[in-house]
Amino acid sequence: MATCSSDTCNLPAIHGKTECPLHCEKSTYNSDSQGIQLTRLFKDTLCIYLTQIMGAEFEDKTQKPRSVLERHLYSGHDDPNKRYSKFLKDKVINLLNIQFPDRRSHDPNDYLKILSKLKGIHFQDCTFSAGSIDLHETSIFFDGCSFVADYWVTDALMLENDSDALYSLCKFKSDVKISHNKDEEITSPLFSNCEFEKTLHLSSTAFPFKVFSDEISSRRKLAKIYISDATFKEKLILNGYNIQSLIIENSELHSKFEFKYNEVIKAQVNNTNFLGLVDTYKSKFRYFWVKKSIFDKIATFEECEFGIENPLDTDEVLTAKFNHVTFLDFTNFRDSKFYFGLDIRNTNLKEPPNFLGAKVKPEHTNRETFRIIKQSFDKIGNQIEANKYFSEEMKKYKEDISETGTKREKFILWVNEKSSDFGQDYLLPIKWIALSSLIYYLLAIAKEKNWLYQVLPCCGNFLSNVSTYLNGWAGHILPFQKFLEPGMELISLFFYVIFAGLIWQTVVAIKRHTRR
Repeated sequence: MATCSSDTCNLPAIHGKTECPLHCEKSTYNSDSQGIQLTRLFKDTLCIYLTQIMGAEFEDKTQKPRSVLERHLYSGHDDPNKRYSKFLKDKVINLLNIQFPDRRSHDPNDYLKILSKLKGIHFQDCTFSAGSIDLHETSIFFDGCSFVADYWVTDALMLENDSDALYSLCKFKSDVKISHNKDEEITSPLFSNCEFEKTLHLSSTAFPFKVFSDEISSRRKLAKIYISDATFKEKLILNGYNIQSLIIENSELHSKFEFKYNEVIKAQVNNTNFLGLVDTYKSKFRYFWVKKSIFDKIATFEECEFGIENPLDTDEVLTAKFNHVTFLDFTNFRDSKFYFGLDIRNTNLKEPPNFLGAKVKPEHTNRETFRIIKQSFDKIGNQIEANKYFSEEMKKYKEDISETGTKREKFILWVNEKSSDFGQDYLLPIKWIALSSLIYYLLAIAKEKNWLYQVLPCCGNFLSNVSTYLNGWAGHILPFQKFLEPGMELISLFFYVIFAGLIWQTVVAIKRHTRR
């Protein structure tokens, strides 16, 4: 009979296959036409395999043949004098590259009835088709394993390992669920550098230990993570992942929330309290929305990116929103980029936020948001940056009153914007001064050459009488009398006011680029 093709196994292969029952590929429990036969065959072979591993030591310690150990493993009952049970409860074994089939707890061939007799198990590069591994009294560690079916994480004793987690470098190909009663806890650290191809559910559970113990050295996949009604008493660290969807709602994080170097398509937080520091350094969010949440400690979004710079779908709303959010401590948006705008008008801020070096797209940002940012720079004395956001605030104000404002308000804002971009462009009023000077110069030549009377000879007397009265009126405005050109007093007065306003705009714009 041919032996198994696995390098670490010398057991007989299944008839017509190259692997033994431990290493052959498994399908799900219900879809496998040989499911019942395979589970019984798997249990038989597993007993033989474990007997091979522990047989020599068993014979030395109990003075019994290996067949006794095999029968005891296969049996669902303890031996009367506990000798064999005590032997197994002292054993920690390594299971390498085994394909575990689906299981049912009521099945007499359930392989967990065998594994639960051991003190500890290191599952290395194994594949599981089961929906859960309930080994509550056996210390376990999953190292580089794959889980192909929907998987329910249950509380377990963690076998000591370098990763300090139950699951290290594992791949979950279907949904992963951690959901218990509100008062129940997961008492061991869970994941270290794992990948999740579908949804990870963390709900109705308290976590007194770390859920993730990740390194940032490599980028991993986490398709979707859904956190609901959960309590995290230890740090929640999730770094270096590609995430399609992150949803956190009705939860509490008592310690630090570290969410760095991630790329997230959709992030949504609702009714959640962050009682510790929040750090999302250098993460990228396509869609970002936080609602009815409280940040009790420092919250930093430094060098983050929100939205995308050139969205293909122009109807997609990618504005980063903080809606009815309370920040009870310092908030940092330094060097962040809001490609599709920012909305913090309904945010409660106890301390001025830091927007130094941030870039906020104005098209989808409201006036109140720019006012908050401007005020944050005013409070720390950074007048130059405050002036930049003052300009954006005034542009939004101009948009707001486009339909409801008076004509005078609209005219003043229009003139201010066109003359100096609300004090931000000192070259703009200089250009207007040059253009106005040219026009005034041409008008002076036209007067000297009598071009107007030559073009309209029929109206010469009328124009002469009107201009005489208007020039006389303008010449009697005493403060400007000595600056007016004889015969052009009214036009000179008009251009004098224009020049004065443009010079003032130039001075203001220059001052706003240096000091306020």
